[in-house]
Amino acid sequence: MGFFRSRKPKADDRWTSGAFAESSGAIGETSLTVAVRSRPLLPDERRRGDKPRDIVRVLDDKHVVVLDPDFDEKNYLDERTHRTKERRYTFDKAFGAKATNRDVYQKTARALISGVLNGQNGTVFAYGSTGSGKTYTMIGTSGDPGMMPLSLVDIFDAVRSMSGEYTFEVTCSYLEVYNELIYDLLVPNSPSLDLREDPERGATVSGLKKISVTNADNVLDVLREGNARRKTEPTEANAVSSRSHAVMEINVRRFNRVGEGGDSGSRMDVLTGRLSLVDLAGSERASETKNEGSKLRDGANINRSLLALANCINALGKKQQGAGVYVPFRNSKLTRLLKDSLTGNSRTAMVANVSCGDDQYGHTVNTLKYADRAKEIKTNVQTNVISVGMHPGEAQRVIEQLQGEVAGLRKELKAARSSNPSKSSFFGGKKTLPKDSTAAGVPDTNENKPPTQQTAVEVPPEPVAAAPSSHNTHTHADTDAADNEWLEKLSVDVHDNTEERINLQRALFELEDVAITNRCELNSVEDKLVELEMTGQHLGFAHKAQAESLRDRRKRLAESLREGDVAARRDRLAMNSNEHKRREIQVRIDRATREHVSRGGSGKSNAVPAFLKILSRHQMRQVSFQSYFRSV
Repeated sequence: MGFFRSRKPKADDRWTSGAFAESSGAIGETSLTVAVRSRPLLPDERRRGDKPRDIVRVLDDKHVVVLDPDFDEKNYLDERTHRTKERRYTFDKAFGAKATNRDVYQKTARALISGVLNGQNGTVFAYGSTGSGKTYTMIGTSGDPGMMPLSLVDIFDAVRSMSGEYTFEVTCSYLEVYNELIYDLLVPNSPSLDLREDPERGATVSGLKKISVTNADNVLDVLREGNARRKTEPTEANAVSSRSHAVMEINVRRFNRVGEGGDSGSRMDVLTGRLSLVDLAGSERASETKNEGSKLRDGANINRSLLALANCINALGKKQQGAGVYVPFRNSKLTRLLKDSLTGNSRTAMVANVSCGDDQYGHTVNTLKYADRAKEIKTNVQTNVISVGMHPGEAQRVIEQLQGEVAGLRKELKAARSSNPSKSSFFGGKKTLPKDSTAAGVPDTNENKPPTQQTAVEVPPEPVAAAPSSHNTHTHADTDAADNEWLEKLSVDVHDNTEERINLQRALFELEDVAITNRCELNSVEDKLVELEMTGQHLGFAHKAQAESLRDRRKRLAESLREGDVAARRDRLAMNSNEHKRREIQVRIDRATREHVSRGGSGKSNAVPAFLKILSRHQMRQVSFQSYFRSV
């Protein structure tokens, strides 16, 4: 599948006019933008003997009329009672068979791009039955690109035109939900990933790969790569049927240029926006697709997740009308991923795709019915602002400055050793003596060796204790190489230890959050069971079934809590092991510093011990995690 190249912004484009940066979209409560698109009859449908009749009419770009498919074959009773299957709906936008993907994009998704660049979240998803044109609307072709490539091109055109005023960081990820399992489309042979609840970001996928992109072509390459790995199979209803739901996320972080808005070293606000592009698999009937085996199972899972989405849309529509109803977001991973898009902090556009053929009347009416209910859903849009202590550009300059200082200190240390080769290495090596030291009357003693420390932890390697001579004395060049190798290993160990500690802490926080959620739900289930058991003698079959469902849910929650406790204990043991390694590294740093001081290091030769102290202070400071988590 080929896509067009990123277009260059014209002089009269609204990106360069400044209107884009100023128009951030509505803040506060807003309704979903719901559009309907009717596809034309396909060539295969036109060639069939029982050629379908076009029964969908679009009026005034907002009204959709579905004609009665049995208009020419009504029985006597229907004619006498004037029964009709004709349906009429009104939406924000409606597109007929002649509309292109760009027409749909211009009037639905493009309005969300401005909010994403100004720190808001946006979501676009296509909904409909199999073969109704959802994937064509979202992805498109090289001649008629879909909403995914069009929105990506506009984002990077805006980034390029605003680059003189702001700095942007753009990352993207691409996943699919297949048989209620989540896979990373950017990783070959991806294992299934866990969906976890983050208290700030909502539902997040653990281990999902996010790549940094700099232009639209990079993202289009990612899109092609992910689509090549997505599950698709031919069915009787659709020759290229998507067997999974695909979600692409584009995250945009916007910074002010360094030097603007005050001191670059002071705290500043960063705007973070997210654009979610969702291509749903289509609902299907086994009698139409004639699927068997794995295809039948895939279709059942697709219908299950779409039914959960439809139930959420129905419940949200009733909730907006004042009814106190429960919204079953946790019935499917798809609805958990779309929770923020349907009720949270996001401006959302829904494109309902329908087929115009009279043989698809049932699917068309069902899709339009859910789309009509989605108009009642409201979301609460907010600007995502985070406060940082330093601009990333400034932080990069500081890092480069520190790296330059380290390189300079290494050169000074090497020069100092070259001018005075009798000095020993502070990493545990021994002094080297001139070749004529015996002739000069220097006593052969062991007082120049560093004192041995008895400790259970790892220490730098000691040289073999032997009298210095011309045969076993290392040159200062060899000492420098050994010191540099040891220092490099120390830096790697410090980095690995710190990264492991951060990952373990994050995992423990996530486990604790999931445990709290499960405990709250378990308490709610227990309360409902107690209430049902108190009135057990008056319960009918429906209430008994509800009680049985609650007991099953209680059992699964208790099992989930036990599994979480086991995982938490495992991570705490890993934390203890990480802390032991941290202490070992700290001993190595302290010993190297003491040995250097004991040898009378001063002046420029103090450079490397100072570097070790910086490592000790900023990288190896102990973090106590026991105060955050109770022992099991």
